[in-house]
Amino acid sequence: MQAYENKDLRREILKTLYLAKSSSFKIRILLRALRPTGFSDLSESTLSAEITYLQKKGFVEIEKATNLITEEKFDLISISPKGIDLLEGNCSDIGISNGK
Repeated sequence: MQAYENKDLRREILKTLYLAKSSSFKIRILLRALRPTGFSDLSESTLSAEITYLQKKGFVEIEKATNLITEEKFDLISISPKGIDLLEGNCSDIGISNGK
């Protein structure tokens, strides 16, 4: 993926999370939500790497969770206040596209 595509993907991740501000998503659900937005060939490992990037920059939060029935461990991803500020135009970041 080219640098500009990474920037666009990061913005799309944030936009998807922003639309459901009060919800958190498992990575597989987020992956499915992003496919119709032009990232149909996106892999889970690529998405995971971009989410880690966004977390390190403070734009998303990751909460560890466990299914009480199956005991499966997974991450829940949500947008942070800083991520909301970025999408609302209150700040910018060189690693995320400006959007439209």
